[in-house]
Amino acid sequence: MLLIMLFHSASPGLGEQVSHKVLAVSIVAGLGNLVGGLVVGLALGILEALVQGYVSGNWSNAIAFVVMLVIILVKPRGLFGVKV
Repeated sequence: MLLIMLFHSASPGLGEQVSHKVLAVSIVAGLGNLVGGLVVGLALGILEALVQGYVSGNWSNAIAFVVMLVIILVKPRGLFGVKV
């Protein structure tokens, strides 16, 4: 963050896309599941790279939320969520 501020390119929405993707990964994996978060984060990164390769790059940002919506409809506790 300090390095970015040295180049005068810091803005209020600097980490907005990253934080949205982190939220989507944690919800899809199941809240509090570290291994699930790693697996889902890697899978989401691969899926976004494939979408950028075959479809317009603008759609790659929406992939995290489309996946999150589908997973929440199918498994409300997440992919790796535990039954409480």
